[in-house]
Amino acid sequence: MKKRFEILLATVLLLPVLLALAAAPQKPNIVFILADDLGYRDVGCFGSTYYKTPNIDALSRLGMVFTHANAANPLCSPSRASIMTGQYLARIGMTQAAGHLPKADTGEKVVPLSAMMFPEVLQKSS
Repeated sequence: MKKRFEILLATVLLLPVLLALAAAPQKPNIVFILADDLGYRDVGCFGSTYYKTPNIDALSRLGMVFTHANAANPLCSPSRASIMTGQYLARIGMTQAAGHLPKADTGEKVVPLSAMMFPEVLQKSS
C-alpha cells in the first residue's frame, strides 16, 4: 500500500514538470553572417552568376531567407558596433569609421565630417 502511494505521489509531482517541458517552445537556430562589402546580389541565391557561393545557397534553400534589411550605417565599424551593442550609433557615440582617421594633436575629440555634436563631458574626458 505504501509503495502504491509513493508511485502515485511521484506521478502527481512529476506530471506538471513533464508537461511543462513537453510544451516549452524550442529556441530557433540562427546563423548570422556579417560580411563587409557584400552586396545583395553578390550571392548565388539572390541571382549572382559571377560569384560562386554554394554553402550560402544551400543554407538559403534549407532555411529561412530575409530579403528586407536595414543597416545602421554604410560603414563597417559603426554597423558592427551597433550589432554588438544592440544600440543606436548616436547613443554609443560612433558615427564614423573607427581606426581610419589620424588622431588630432590638440587632445580634443575631433570627428571630421560628423553630423553629431558631442557634449562637453565627452570632449573633456578624452
